[in-house]
Amino acid sequence: MPQRPNPVDPNHRMDPSRNGDGRAIHPPENRNERPNRDAHGRDIPPNREQLGRIDRGDVRRRIEDEQNRWDRNNHGYDWRDINGMHVGHHYDEYGFHWWGFYVGGTYFWTRYVDGNYAWYDPYWHRWCTLHDGQWWWQDVNGDIYVYNNGVYYRYGQTGGGVIMTPDPTPPVEVPPSDPTAPTAPANQVTVYSLDGTRSVQIQGEGRDAYVYDVTVADPNDPRGAPRWLASDVAGAEFVNAAQVAPDGSTVETLGQIRLTYDDPASFSVVDPNGERKVDVSGDDKAATLSNLVDDSVDPLPLFVGVTGVTMNGQQIQDASGETIQKLQSITVNATDDAGNQTSITFDRDGAPALAGAARALPMSFVRPAPEQAKEAVQVRAIQRRSTGSAAFQALQSGMAGW
Repeated sequence: MPQRPNPVDPNHRMDPSRNGDGRAIHPPENRNERPNRDAHGRDIPPNREQLGRIDRGDVRRRIEDEQNRWDRNNHGYDWRDINGMHVGHHYDEYGFHWWGFYVGGTYFWTRYVDGNYAWYDPYWHRWCTLHDGQWWWQDVNGDIYVYNNGVYYRYGQTGGGVIMTPDPTPPVEVPPSDPTAPTAPANQVTVYSLDGTRSVQIQGEGRDAYVYDVTVADPNDPRGAPRWLASDVAGAEFVNAAQVAPDGSTVETLGQIRLTYDDPASFSVVDPNGERKVDVSGDDKAATLSNLVDDSVDPLPLFVGVTGVTMNGQQIQDASGETIQKLQSITVNATDDAGNQTSITFDRDGAPALAGAARALPMSFVRPAPEQAKEAVQVRAIQRRSTGSAAFQALQSGMAGW
C-alpha cells in the first residue's frame, strides 16, 4: 500500500488562487513535442510505471542543484542530460521552474517545488504532488486525496485499514468526453487492509459490503471475484492476529474483517477470504454462523450473550504451493446475565471443536433450538450479490501495483 505524504500547513500548500500561482499553472508551450494525454485528449499525469525513470533520488538531487544555483534572469529554454535522460528546463517569468520529460512518445512538464514534483490538474484546478508513486492533493482542511484515473479518493489510514472515499466534487472544467472513464460513485467507501491483500467495498443505496482479494491480478481468476458479505453496513475494519512463525518469532497476519451497523449493538465478523460470517445482534446478543460460499446452507445459531468473535486462521500451502490463509476454527466469547464469562471454539462449519464442549457449558449459554434462535437473532434474509461496481474495478486495476 502506498503511504500518504505528511500533511502540510494549509497556508503553505500549493494553491493556484494566490501568490501569483494562478498565472503559472500552464506548462510551457513552445515545445513541439506531443503533450501527455489519453486517447480522448484528456491531460493526464504519468502513471506509476512511467514514473520509474523520473522519480529517482539522483534525478531529484540534480534538479535541486540546478534550481539552487540558477540565474534568475535566465528565462530561456535549456536542455541537459540527467543520467541518460534528455530533460528540458524553463524558468518562467513568474519565478517557477518547469522540467520536461519524455514519457514514451509524449512529453510531460512538471514543476519541482519544496523537494517534490507537482502536476496541475486542469479540470479540477488542483495542484497534485508526487509521493510513493502516486499523485496526491490536499484540501484547505488538511484532508489528503489520492488521484487515480481521473477520480480523487479521500485517504484515511487507521489501525483497521486504509479508508478510501471518492470525492464527489465535480470538475471546474469538464474534461474531454470519455464514456468509459470512471466517475466518483455515490455512497461508496473502500477499505484496504494494511498489508495490501484485501479490500472491502461498501456501495450503493443498500450499503452492500463486498470483500476482494486484491493480490489476484488476472481478471478471469475466480479468486479475484467480489464476494458479498452483508447489507446495511455502516463501516468495516481489518483486524490483525498474531501467529508464531516456524522460527519461533511472532508475526502479525490478517485475522478477520469486522463489520458494523447503524445499531451499535450489532456487528459481524468475517474471515479474510469471505467464506464464513458470524452475525451478532438482538437484545440477547445471539450469534449466527453463515456460509458465504454455499447459499444452500442455512444460517446456524451458535450462542447467546456474545461479546466477541475470533476467526482462527492458519497459513497453509495450497495444491500449487502458494501460501494462503485458511480459516480453521471460530472462537466465541460470551457473558450471561449473571456475569459468568465463557468461550467455546467451533470448527468452520459450527460444530464444537471439542467433543462434549457444548454440554459442559452453563445452561445460560446453551444455544436455543434452531428455529427459535433464528427468530431471536433476526437473520438478515437478503439475496447475495456477486458483482462489484465498475468504479471499484477501475480503482483496483489502477492500484494493483500497491
